[in-house]
Amino acid sequence: TQSTWVIAQGEGTKGGSIEVTGEQVALMNGAVLDASGDQGGGQVLVGGDYQGKNDAVYNARTTYIASGATIKADAVTQGDGGKVIVWANDLTRDYGNISAQGGATSGNG
Repeated sequence: TQSTWVIAQGEGTKGGSIEVTGEQVALMNGAVLDASGDQGGGQVLVGGDYQGKNDAVYNARTTYIASGATIKADAVTQGDGGKVIVWANDLTRDYGNISAQGGATSGNG
């Protein structure tokens, strides 16, 4: 089996930004998208942005997240958790693990 990792972590700063878009989007078992940062979580958009209303981000027709896939936008040390959106215009199935937790010392998730 193969795993795919996309990392946009911030050391000493906020996490970065990850966008996964296309007509049909699927994150399979072992896939990891991680936009966590020491000072706050970043942003992960899978299949589109909030309610599909951001014209700058392509909206998927279908999005599937397998149970063995992980999406993270955590604040590691301090700060607020980031933004994670899983979207599709027609059909979304999310069975994966999603986390956008606040930092260990301060912050909101």
